Amino acid sequence: MENGIKLKKSALRLITSFLVSMWVFSFLGIASAASPRIVSLSPGITEIFYSLGAEDLLVGVSRQCDYPIAAKLKPRFGNFNLPDMNKLAAGGPDLVLFSEQVRPEDIDALAAQGIKSMTLAAHSVEDVFSAIAKVGEISDRTEQATELVRTLRGQVARVASAVNHLPHRDRPQVYLEVDGPHKLYTIGSGSFMADLVRLAGGRPIFDDVESPYFVVDADEIVRRDPDVILIDHPFQYKTGVAKREGWKEIAAVRDSQLYDVQDFDMVVINRPGPRIAEALQVLSRLIVPEAWHGD
Repeated sequence: MENGIKLKKSALRLITSFLVSMWVFSFLGIASAASPRIVSLSPGITEIFYSLGAEDLLVGVSRQCDYPIAAKLKPRFGNFNLPDMNKLAAGGPDLVLFSEQVRPEDIDALAAQGIKSMTLAAHSVEDVFSAIAKVGEISDRTEQATELVRTLRGQVARVASAVNHLPHRDRPQVYLEVDGPHKLYTIGSGSFMADLVRLAGGRPIFDDVESPYFVVDADEIVRRDPDVILIDHPFQYKTGVAKREGWKEIAAVRDSQLYDVQDFDMVVINRPGPRIAEALQVLSRLIVPEAWHGD
């Protein structure tokens, strides 16, 4: 009797998963839900497919899709924000997945070719969890996606428990640079990286700016005087950053709280995907190391 109930529950889960998958592909207008041909131009989304064991559905990726290493062996369809439209048209995928950096004209061009597309934006950690769930639906891996999100939520909660005792006013102010040094690009409140900094125990110094990423004047950074500086690009290391005009007066430089890609894996930090909890813990240990003493 008990075995019969378990078998019925198992069958019900399979039927539900199949129906969800059919609904998703019906909604997208994709004829074959059994083996859709998908191109992922987002490195984070590509990682999600691999983490769910659905990489066989990927017939192509972008040049920036480099993790896991097997992703490098997939056919390339241009850059994540500048796809090779001729190659996409010739390849005829059922679905092309973009990050929020997609250009509207590329979506329109694909539609004109009869190719469906979907944008999975990531402006927060919750958005990453939503993207995992959506990839689970698309790939018919809903159970695996649910389990992955559950695991990641647990890891995020562990970081939260380590920093929750820190009063907001006492949390370090953080400047995170994503490109430079000729033009300095940083993060605003609309970036998932700003959400990571907040969850890690810090306060992004440009949280009052809604744009996810924008160019900032060096003098404004000096004026805001961050406690921690994170250089998340390989184009200048901390020794060079410390020598920028006026920057020796910044608290982060004076107190040696200046970190670059020699101190952390920039790809883990700036990629919204299944390694998001790893990124969070790395950031937290840099921003508020005292919260991890004895760990």
